[in-house]
Amino acid sequence: MAVISNATSIIDNGAITAPKGTLNLIATLTANNSSTLAFVNGSGGVDLTAYDEFVFKFLSIHPVNDNTSFGMDIDTGANGSYDASKHTTFERTYKEANGSGKGFEPTVGFDLTNSLNRQVVYNYGANEDLDTFGGEMHIFNPSSTTYAKNFYSICTGTDSQNGGANGGYNHTHYMSGYANTTTAISAIRFYFSSGNIQTGLIKLYGLGGS
Repeated sequence: MAVISNATSIIDNGAITAPKGTLNLIATLTANNSSTLAFVNGSGGVDLTAYDEFVFKFLSIHPVNDNTSFGMDIDTGANGSYDASKHTTFERTYKEANGSGKGFEPTVGFDLTNSLNRQVVYNYGANEDLDTFGGEMHIFNPSSTTYAKNFYSICTGTDSQNGGANGGYNHTHYMSGYANTTTAISAIRFYFSSGNIQTGLIKLYGLGGS
């Protein structure tokens, strides 16, 4: 016996199936010694109202400066001030390249409490030739005029020189929180705390469809 909801089979002959979302590419920004990469609603094909969930993919991001943090700001009202208040938490795991140490720790210095400040997405951006980081950030229902805007990210990267005799580190960083506003989001920008984004791609996808 099949169970059908909204013309979609949920259970068919005892097997449970669920509608699957499709990642739909909206825009790609390529860094070339860029100070910021910004996705602005209504510019370059970006439409932050078209989906209930958006995914930013960070691909081979490499900074000009060493040991710099990568972060994001959120704008509302299309005023370019990027002053949406954010409430967040940040944690990291790490492992030394020679296997001598590893750990997990909250990084309270990157938590925000209803703050207008920039939110760190990945710390320890390294500029050695071998080093990049990648990951993704999700944001939910950014065009809502009723609710706060939830988001989270996970990024992983290498720092091949920092740490001396241990041969460097692998880092994985986790961030989650919300933009404490009921105004629709008009733009999101990404940049390092110091220096430019030398190379890398950020791709924006909308999650939807079946």
